[in-house]
Amino acid sequence: MTLKEWIFLSTAVLIGFLTLLGTVEMVMGLF
Repeated sequence: MTLKEWIFLSTAVLIGFLTLLGTVEMVMGLF
């Protein structure tokens, strides 16, 4: 893989992780 692909993949994973974390926080706050 090229460097650009690695950066894109890392960014996508990071955004997905943060979104998941935010969703979990929201659900925990509701219950």
